[in-house]
Amino acid sequence: MMNTRKGCMKTMSNKWINLVYEDICHVIPEKDIREHECSEECWCSPLVDEEDGYIVYSHNSLDGREEYEYGRKFN
Repeated sequence: MMNTRKGCMKTMSNKWINLVYEDICHVIPEKDIREHECSEECWCSPLVDEEDGYIVYSHNSLDGREEYEYGRKFN
């Protein structure tokens, strides 16, 4: 994540999108089965954490990609 506090910024990594506005960051799965809302009320019940002065909402994917990334599932 780039270190900025003003405006809205979008950065992309492999399979995830980081949307940053001021001190809030939403980490959203790219091209998920269902569209996500940049809100704590998103249907996926995002995890909320604080990191480097940012409030970070980590959204959960409907396609289960986290399970592979964390090594809980294998191909």
